[in-house]
Amino acid sequence: MEILVNPCQRIEINMLRKKLLGRSICLGFLPVLLIAGRASAASNSANYNPPCSTDYWVSTSGDDNSPSGSASAPFLTLDRARLAVRQNKFRGRCTINVNIQGGIYTLTTPLIFDRLDSGSAQAKVVYQAASGNTSPVVISGGIPVTGFS
Repeated sequence: MEILVNPCQRIEINMLRKKLLGRSICLGFLPVLLIAGRASAASNSANYNPPCSTDYWVSTSGDDNSPSGSASAPFLTLDRARLAVRQNKFRGRCTINVNIQGGIYTLTTPLIFDRLDSGSAQAKVVYQAASGNTSPVVISGGIPVTGFS
């Protein structure tokens, strides 16, 4: 085996020459190939966006002043969760789950959704009963009627 220092001289390696069907490699092209490979890898990694998601939580014992709506500090109302979804800068780029703990959620005003409450085909906004609920989620706009017999 003979490796010459001059970049444009050929590397003479018998086994390599046989594998390359008699072609030889000029070291002058090697830095160009390495740079091109790194640029390609860098551009691919810059364009790669890993999957992401955000979770909000709602509970009948929550607090609408919660800054996060996390599992340990959930929101009290669905409307507050809806507002958090609207304000989320990743809406439409990351999936957003609104997890609703079991209980009765009484609405005093209609809960209205429009296009600002939606995600995208790739990153949906999902309102769902929280996993592990032992009681159902009831969203009620009804008014209790009392004083009759």
